[in-house]
Formats: sequence, C-alpha cells, structure tokens
Amino acid sequence: MSSAPSLPEMLGHWHIVATTLPFWNGKRGARVEYVDLGDATWRDIVRYEDARGRTKEIAGRDRLTGGPTAVDARVRWRGEGWLAWISSDWRFLEVDPDGQWAITWFSRASFRVTPEGMDVYTRSRGQSGIDALVERAASRAEAARCGAWFRTE
Repeated sequence: MSSAPSLPEMLGHWHIVATTLPFWNGKRGARVEYVDLGDATWRDIVRYEDARGRTKEIAGRDRLTGGPTAVDARVRWRGEGWLAWISSDWRFLEVDPDGQWAITWFSRASFRVTPEGMDVYTRSRGQSGIDALVERAASRAEAARCGAWFRTE
C-alpha cells in the first residue's frame, strides 16, 4: 500500500475510539461505515449504543471532492431523513499507510448543531496504541480549535 491510502481503501467499518465531540459522552460502541454509492458519493452510517443499550443510527451522504488519496479529499456530509437540514464538512487529516487508523477533522455543523471537532478511528476495537494516536491528533494545528479529547471505548 502507498503512503497515502486511496479513497476506496477508506470504505468499510471504522470504530470511533477517541474524539473531541461532546455528543459521544455516555454513548458506547461508536462506529461508522462508509459505502460507495458511485459518482463521488458515499453513504455514511454512524451507529452507537445509548445509555440504555439501544442501538441508534445517524445516516447521511458524503459528497467527495479532491483526491485521489484519502488525505487529499474534502467531504461535505448532509444528513438523511429528518437530519437532511444539517450539513458539515470533514476530511481525513492522517491515515495509517496500512489503513488501520485514521485521524479526522469535521467542521461545526449547520445551525451549530455540533461544534468543530476531531476523531480517531481504528479498524478494530481494542487496537493498541490509542493514547499515542490521541497525542498525535492533539498535536495538530486543527486541535487547537476543538474541545478536550476523551476515549469512547
């Protein structure tokens, strides 16, 4: 694999193991799945368990521009269904050359529904080295505009 994975290599399931997004407080098992819909569009499905153990889902569509590698792309997310009025921009800031972890940044959502923030993704739950990834993410310039980091698992 090259030093910067291609966009298709980013498809599939990711675990959100650390974040600055307050929304994730009190939730468990946060994960995201990216599915290619063609025409530079992905389906973006976020699943998690609430405090009562019920599985919840947030679905949207990602419109990709730039490329061809993951870190070159820019993404505009728009919610689906009752969330269709919400949008946010996001991107992969760093990606493991072997595709096992990624650091993402996202803008404040429209109408200030969520603040600007960052996430750390891993392909497998319980992956080692999470603290080092959080330190790496926190040292990026974008992190200065985001909230405090916390682990989600």
